[in-house]
Amino acid sequence: MRNIGSGVGTSLVTTLLARRAQFHQQVLVEHAKAGSSTFQNTVKGLSQRLAHGGLGTHEAQMGAYARIYRSVQAQASCLAYIDTFKVLCVGAAVMFFLAFILKKNDPGGGGDRPIE
Repeated sequence: MRNIGSGVGTSLVTTLLARRAQFHQQVLVEHAKAGSSTFQNTVKGLSQRLAHGGLGTHEAQMGAYARIYRSVQAQASCLAYIDTFKVLCVGAAVMFFLAFILKKNDPGGGGDRPIE
């Protein structure tokens, strides 16, 4: 039973992380639109730095987009872990308070079953 519970828990956490990362990536990408002047300035600055490092113009621009995308993915993943941690904290708090409601266990009882 414990193995089933741990498997279900691992699956739930993994699914929650993936879904929340997708959600946060979508929200973050909405702020990094191609028409945004901040986004264009960031791409231009990164492209210039990469071109100064020895890449061609096209490779530098693609590298800038790749670095921005990698940054968005890292931020989305971090936010997903924060969300998952919050969900696990709420679940632990619920279990903590449920422990006070449950009936006490009698360590000496329950061993008097007749043998058939």
